[in-house]
Amino acid sequence: MEYEESGAPSGRPGAPGAPEASEASRAPIDGRTTDGRTGGRSDRGAGGRSRVRATTVVIAVAAVLGTAVGTAVGYTVQAGREPAPLPALSAPGLAYPPKPLPGAVSRPPLKAAEDRRVTTEGDLPRLLLPKPGKTAGRGALMIRDGWLPPVRYAERFGDPQHVFTGLLHNGVRRIAHRAWIDSGGRFVEVSLLQFREHLGATAYTSGFREDLNELNDGHPLRGTGDGKYYVMGPGDWADGHSASAVGYVGDIAVHIEVESESPVPAAFIRDLAERQLERL
Repeated sequence: MEYEESGAPSGRPGAPGAPEASEASRAPIDGRTTDGRTGGRSDRGAGGRSRVRATTVVIAVAAVLGTAVGTAVGYTVQAGREPAPLPALSAPGLAYPPKPLPGAVSRPPLKAAEDRRVTTEGDLPRLLLPKPGKTAGRGALMIRDGWLPPVRYAERFGDPQHVFTGLLHNGVRRIAHRAWIDSGGRFVEVSLLQFREHLGATAYTSGFREDLNELNDGHPLRGTGDGKYYVMGPGDWADGHSASAVGYVGDIAVHIEVESESPVPAAFIRDLAERQLERL
């Protein structure tokens, strides 16, 4: 036996006196045997996963088919039934109270002449004050009677854009207008402004009064809650003498302007305004 310098056996394979290697020590570490077969592995895991996927598909298909068949059967059963009658769309009478309450008073409906809505929703220019007997011809006024567009109405003021915006903001619906020159040479304009709600007429009247109150306090008008009339001198509101009246009834505001070379009597503008308010 050969010895190393240390005197111990060399242990090299094939060397005389070295022990033979065992089968386990000769097996490759990757788990394969010398004949190429895997050692210790099995194909059972792949086959199990395939069976699980197949079972899941079968259950899903069964659920879809069950839902479809159930829906079809339900529709078939419902179609074979007699249709249920629908309740009446209107009842023949009120269910409550079964009898009139004690002391209840039934009022007859208003007549057309008594219903203010019938009057104001009709031909609005017909509610304007009529012209007096002696007036200037229409050609001398450059303004036609009847309907007046809001933009034309706003052009009569010093700030047309502000007035026009205020009219639209307050919900103006329509404006009826009439103008004439009376025998005394006074130029009279009467405008009826109808708004979508009475709040619009209230807001318009309040804004107009605030502007005129800067000139003088004015005088209250009969026939309206907060209507007033004003008499101004030269330069207050116009170049010459002038007078104004403003008020409202319901959703209609009244605006009257008078211009003259001579002073305008307070009784003149007050009479115009009160007569116009009475027609509403």
